[in-house]
Amino acid sequence: RAGRIENYINLPTMYNPDRNNIVQELMEQPVPEPTEILLHKAPTPPSGNAILGLASYPKFKDGWMKLVGSLRTNGYEGHIIVGVHP
Repeated sequence: RAGRIENYINLPTMYNPDRNNIVQELMEQPVPEPTEILLHKAPTPPSGNAILGLASYPKFKDGWMKLVGSLRTNGYEGHIIVGVHP
C-alpha cells in the first residue's frame, strides 16, 4: 500500500491543531516601529513599482545597504521587499 494516494499525509512533523489560533493571535498584535534609523527612506507614497530580493547569507547586510542605497540615490521610488533567512 505504500505510495498510494489514500495513504498520503502532508502534515508538518510537529503538528499542532492550535496553530491557526496562534497565527491569528500573532497577526492581531500591533507591529512596532522599527528601531533602526532608515538611511534610504522611500518617498510617501511610494510609486507602484516593486523590487523583490532574497538573502540567505547572514553577513550580507552591507550588500543590501549598497543595493538599496544605489536604488534610492538613482531615483527609484518604489517598494523594496527583501526576504531574509533568520
